[in-house]
Amino acid sequence: MRFVASLWGGLIVPSPGGQPPAENLRRGDPALFLVHGDGDDVVPVRLSDEMDARARAQGVPVEYYRIAGGGHGWNGSGFFKRPTADGQTIFERMLDYAAARLR
Repeated sequence: MRFVASLWGGLIVPSPGGQPPAENLRRGDPALFLVHGDGDDVVPVRLSDEMDARARAQGVPVEYYRIAGGGHGWNGSGFFKRPTADGQTIFERMLDYAAARLR
């Protein structure tokens, strides 16, 4: 496996051992593409912050978009319509990111 995209937050779940979810990430794990609203009142944005930091520390490819004022869920939030620094939407960037890793 070379890439993981979870559009419904399935990556950030409690660990069986009780450790923070990011602690399960190891060198050699598939690339991650993270999008999280900092106004999410269901899943704390710090969990994605920790996942991003852990991925970088472990050398796992990661691209992270922390959406200012974004809430929980992507449906209707406009997350994926927002532009990135290179002018693509986040959704377009995610597709390119995945395609580059699946070649």
